[in-house]
Amino acid sequence: MKKAKQICSLALAAALSLSACSKTMDCNVEGEHIHVYMNDRAVRRLIEGEKEVVSGYTWTEETLPLTKEYKIVAENGLCMVESNRGYLMNKATVLPNDYREEYRSEYVFGTYWGYGYGYNMTDGEYKYGYGLIQGYHYEEDWYTIPDYEYTSNKVRDITFKIVLYKITSSGQIVSKTFDSLDEIDPEYCYFKPDTLVSKFYSEEYHLEKPKSYTNHIIEER
Repeated sequence: MKKAKQICSLALAAALSLSACSKTMDCNVEGEHIHVYMNDRAVRRLIEGEKEVVSGYTWTEETLPLTKEYKIVAENGLCMVESNRGYLMNKATVLPNDYREEYRSEYVFGTYWGYGYGYNMTDGEYKYGYGLIQGYHYEEDWYTIPDYEYTSNKVRDITFKIVLYKITSSGQIVSKTFDSLDEIDPEYCYFKPDTLVSKFYSEEYHLEKPKSYTNHIIEER
């Protein structure tokens, strides 16, 4: 645990040092303003300050007047829909297909925690006990099944939706999901690249058992 903490501390220190070492750009714009930054995926984002690079985004000369709303946008890593139409078209025009999953047990080979015989390095003998075992065992997990397939096990539906945000007059950030770009509400004019297309899980439920039909053979007279 101590080693893990040291690694995390070193990683954080490295990240901070990279930000601190980023060059400060010359800017002649007067008054309070905010710069448009861009990353290698051509995503445009508002960031306060004059650092050349911030969190993978590079400074540009383009600016906007610094407003209360733009300050909230910058502090929360939001991006403007209007400035990133191309990115939205590439990422969210065609969403992944929705699908269904079933929770079931499968007999698999691998490592698992359980009871069994293992080699005890202390006394050099094989003993029965609890520990990591490699072999065949039953493992419970979610597995994709066709929508038309019936199962008595519990299931859940996975859907993909576009997630956008708006900022209210009181400064609150509110999110809303949309099924397609055609349905976007203009009020929701911000997004986050990492959550633009998000996966949603339904509550677990059981399928209704299909009705059985009796086939009757009608003989021609």
